[in-house]
Amino acid sequence: MPKRTTLPRLTATAPTGRVPFLVGDEAAEQQAAIKSADRYIAEQYPAVAALLAEPAGLLTEAQRTLTYDEGLGAWRTAPVESAARDIDDIASDSENAQTPLFAAEVVVTDWKRLAPVQQEDGLFGPGGTVDGRFTELWFHYGTSTGTVTPAKAREIVAEMRGFAARLEALCDRADEIAADDYEARG
Repeated sequence: MPKRTTLPRLTATAPTGRVPFLVGDEAAEQQAAIKSADRYIAEQYPAVAALLAEPAGLLTEAQRTLTYDEGLGAWRTAPVESAARDIDDIASDSENAQTPLFAAEVVVTDWKRLAPVQQEDGLFGPGGTVDGRFTELWFHYGTSTGTVTPAKAREIVAEMRGFAARLEALCDRADEIAADDYEARG
């Protein structure tokens, strides 16, 4: 009689080498299956894994979803905010603590007010409106707000990266200069 061998079922353990479905309850089993699929995608298709992981991790659901703001009469997302708070010398510490140094949100309007127009008498009059849909980013820096297109916002992001590097170099220089300050000698 031939010797009987027991071979593990390869299909049950692929691609992770373990059986994810023997974990007990249905919710845990579902999580194990998701983790197994995530590992497989990360190993076999790293570009797809990076694409899937990037946007979802940075924004909350409210920051990705447009909701209608009746007071504004436009659709908007929840703002993304910097952890750093405003540094306005005119405001009090408690006022600065309530205002982010930087924040931004997407705002979609169904009409756009045009800039004032110079009239024949040299004065400026109302510019009117243009009907259509307009998507802008409202970029808040302290208590000031600027409206920019998504393309202009990307230019600002690139400049902020460069500025951050130059600011860090300036901080290093300030540390060197501050070595002779009164507080440093005390």
